[in-house]
Amino acid sequence: MTRQCIFLFLICVAGCQQAPRPETAVTREPELERLTALRSAAKTQADLNVASNALADFWDGKLASIEERIEHVLQKCDGDDQERFLKSKDRWRSHRTEEVEFVDRWFEGGSIVPLMVNQTYSDITKHRVSELEFLLNAIDH
Repeated sequence: MTRQCIFLFLICVAGCQQAPRPETAVTREPELERLTALRSAAKTQADLNVASNALADFWDGKLASIEERIEHVLQKCDGDDQERFLKSKDRWRSHRTEEVEFVDRWFEGGSIVPLMVNQTYSDITKHRVSELEFLLNAIDH
């Protein structure tokens, strides 16, 4: 198994359990800054809900992109590494869903539910993006 494949496997297994990595360059992207400014400028709960949803979509896009890059790297590894990554990805998505559902139930019935759900979704996804970017940067260097 190559060094790249070992790194990918380790991060995929432990990704949800580690502390967040330092912020990466993705946090200085113009689109992220624009979306964050929209959320900060929101005057109503409805505006906060819409802005937080846009941020959740942004992080989902980043996650899809980095997962695609990892899958491309894993094509060079043996089939077991690809399968492990896919299983890890599924487990991580289940974890995220469970966390978001917990927050949803916690605030059930309140107008703040969409904001809290979107914020939780974004935070968890942002953390995963950071972990996977760290992994890819470690492989490249």
